[in-house]
Amino acid sequence: MSTAIAEIQQKIVRPSPGAVALGVMTCVFAVAAGYGWLGESRDYSNYLSVYNALTPTSHLSSFRFERGYMFASWFCKIYIGMSFTQYYTILVAISLALKFRLIWKHTSAPIVAAIIYLLLLYPFYEYTQMRAAIAYAFAYAAIDKYLDGRRETALLLAIVAVLFHNSAIALVAGAIMVLLVSKRPPIFVAGLFAAMAIISSFMISPLIPNLQLASPLIAAYMDKGLYHAPPLLYGRNVILLFILVCSTIFLRPWQTQRDGFFYYLNFWALMSFLALLRIPVFAFRISEAFIFSFFLFTFRFDNSHQSRIPVVLMILFSGKMIYTAISDGWIMVP
Repeated sequence: MSTAIAEIQQKIVRPSPGAVALGVMTCVFAVAAGYGWLGESRDYSNYLSVYNALTPTSHLSSFRFERGYMFASWFCKIYIGMSFTQYYTILVAISLALKFRLIWKHTSAPIVAAIIYLLLLYPFYEYTQMRAAIAYAFAYAAIDKYLDGRRETALLLAIVAVLFHNSAIALVAGAIMVLLVSKRPPIFVAGLFAAMAIISSFMISPLIPNLQLASPLIAAYMDKGLYHAPPLLYGRNVILLFILVCSTIFLRPWQTQRDGFFYYLNFWALMSFLALLRIPVFAFRISEAFIFSFFLFTFRFDNSHQSRIPVVLMILFSGKMIYTAISDGWIMVP
């Protein structure tokens, strides 16, 4: 009997303390977002009003949010009976769980990486832009599944991502582009993407009127800052470019398929920003979709001190972003 018990105990997989810590962080920060522990976010009232307006006979096409998000909202409210705070909490938990799983799988210091994520991106996504947060989580999960050879699962996750937020198309498109150039050296990829960005920036102007007609939501975004283009050397872009350069020198992530994939995604991010300078809101939104990929190669350091330099820069970057989140009213709003 004792031998049988011993064999059963050996087969039981005990979660590591790190995995437990990530699980606790997921739960705590999901509840914090759902119940507004850090104050009411900028978009909270918009999400709440849409959720409250849903009825059993609602036509999802009459709402400005994407169909995937609206169907999930309608199902959870009408069939499950969730309150909005419960619904928000569940979506944020799914988003954080997917991202923390990738951090656990791909980084050398997952707890540190998760903390930096919470400082850097959580205020802007999970706490505020819930649709984008969960869409990007599914998109990155799709990329990971594709790299594991599970293409059908990757396709399904990519579709879900786009249904929750249209900007996930940029991530999917970036992933496809990276597949085509992943075996090329970084200088070739950087030059190719830069050329594509310059060409796209000249081609985007004639398309602006058509984009505004495509969707009221797109028109509203474009009207916010259509003629106030940010400088290319915007502070955030400079920091990200510096992190990318340091990673190139000290990590050489393109030498492995998986690290190289996430590394090259950031070339696409800079290309997107340059190509969309004439539409500032889109430029920021789409380029920000790629920032999470930094975590999946900058935190894969070895025992050398140089390999930790990109991580130090990410920590400094997170400090700047959390200051921006508070000063601009993304969190800690009474």
